[in-house]
Amino acid sequence: IGSLNPVTLGVTALGATVGALGYAFYTGQSTLSDYTKTLELTGNKAGQTGNNLLFITEKVEAAGNSFTKAKAAVSALASAGADLGNDYQTVATDIARLSDVAGVKVEELAKIFGKITTDPEAGLKAMSEQYGNVTAAQLDYVHSLQEAGKYTEALHYANTTAASGFKSMADNIQQNMGFLERAANAVGDAFSWMWNKLLDI
Repeated sequence: IGSLNPVTLGVTALGATVGALGYAFYTGQSTLSDYTKTLELTGNKAGQTGNNLLFITEKVEAAGNSFTKAKAAVSALASAGADLGNDYQTVATDIARLSDVAGVKVEELAKIFGKITTDPEAGLKAMSEQYGNVTAAQLDYVHSLQEAGKYTEALHYANTTAASGFKSMADNIQQNMGFLERAANAVGDAFSWMWNKLLDI
């Protein structure tokens, strides 16, 4: 006990901080490498760069998700070849949250956006058949856009419609959770928050 003095404590704290910084740097570089490989292997259908995806991951994490969940959502979308443009962050946040509250794998949710990229109308129909939450009017509208040759508009509309549908599903599930389920989620979120803060030192 006598060996514990301000200098010793200071050195110990500095060592812990340096260790945390080193781990955070390693995690960031490892994630960047993973994203770069994924984009290369999918022919970069997502139209992104590894650095962009890392930035998006940090934004998804800041929205209340753990870094692990944020990375999983972003990676799943890239692997699915989802072309989301400026909607990437919103979509990744929505599927990360739905995966969290419903226990659905992010890979399954991301597949919908991969299908939408290939064919907006067919992808939205696939979501309607599997998850619901898509109206006939929405399907008719995306069909009309494609018929008019407005692929970019159809893609954006289908992506935002699907993301909105998944967000509504997550909201409904969370609202209908019992007290114990909400309490368990709150505890899990608290641990995730503490871990994220350690990584962010």
